[in-house]
Amino acid sequence: MRTLLGPNQTAVTVFSSLQVKEDGFAFDPTTGDSYLLNPTGQEVLRLLQQGHSPHKIAITLVQTLGVAQGIAERDVTDFVQQLTLLGVIGVNR
Repeated sequence: MRTLLGPNQTAVTVFSSLQVKEDGFAFDPTTGDSYLLNPTGQEVLRLLQQGHSPHKIAITLVQTLGVAQGIAERDVTDFVQQLTLLGVIGVNR
């Protein structure tokens, strides 16, 4: 488990038990849940697991994909919220 700070100093905890394969198939052996991630989702999750903040990840997406900063911030925030609802990560406000 790794905790990092997101935008506005929000603590994000990434649960390390999630295993992600190259094809985007993600499996959590502790719950038995599985997910399918697109390439961008895989990259965002990988960066979260490495300890990058959601804000830093959005900047990375701007640089690598050429998307607008506002769109990247919104998309990463939405994805983090989805991961939180699924119990893949925890967000402490």
